[in-house]
Amino acid sequence: MPVGATASRVGCSVCGKAHFRFDECRSATQYRGPLERAVVRFKYHRVRPLGGALARLMVLYMVARPELFTRYGAADMVVPVPLHWMRRMWRRFNQSEILAAPVAQALGLPVTQALRRTRNNRPQARLGFKERRSNVKGIFAPSPGVSLKGKSVVLIDDIITSGSTVSECAATLKNNGAKRVFVYTVCRRDLGP
Repeated sequence: MPVGATASRVGCSVCGKAHFRFDECRSATQYRGPLERAVVRFKYHRVRPLGGALARLMVLYMVARPELFTRYGAADMVVPVPLHWMRRMWRRFNQSEILAAPVAQALGLPVTQALRRTRNNRPQARLGFKERRSNVKGIFAPSPGVSLKGKSVVLIDDIITSGSTVSECAATLKNNGAKRVFVYTVCRRDLGP
């Protein structure tokens, strides 16, 4: 999947086999070199200021390629991928929330905490492609009081590797009434089956 290309059942060999529940996925760049180091420092070494720089990269890519994001702006809300409260307490922030705010502002959409994580699963980074799917199965639930019926959602995360996390989030959103789920991440890393 080239950077910025649609990740759906059509056009991407990995996505075509994976049966993802999201409708489309875009990433501002690839997970390698300086960007890989920046994401790792932001996420695992708790260097929070890097989040602003990564979010600006996401916004700059949207500005540079507006034709790729026309459907995103027509969505109803921006939803960050949630962290379990224990991991959030250790990290002191949710990296997806930090990334979501500037993207939502650029799209003119509200950030909505529409999902919650029901258990503290193992970190995906240490797992292979097949293990990632089972590791996230059933770990998300809708947040109480948030109406998703007929809504289009832009789901934000820092990185897409196997697509398992964002696909499980999309499944939860759609099973609770969302019409469409568009995924947008800072980086993508290919990890085929």
